[in-house]
Amino acid sequence: MRIKVLAAREAAIQEIVAEAKTKLREVSKNPTTYKKLLTDLLVQVRGTAGKPMSPMSLMGWKMAKLFRLMLFA
Repeated sequence: MRIKVLAAREAAIQEIVAEAKTKLREVSKNPTTYKKLLTDLLVQVRGTAGKPMSPMSLMGWKMAKLFRLMLFA
């Protein structure tokens, strides 16, 4: 049972990553939109320096890291 749950979770994560890659490719075609997205993510992450991260800030940090990995993969 636990293996099935983990496999389903992994499949869901892979689907989200694939969708994020597709959307990032679309967004990166428009330099203005892409710059705003990256700026917003960086501002969100930098705003938490020295403070405990809220769940939303942590998600933003993870998304910024994911975007960076996708761009340079």
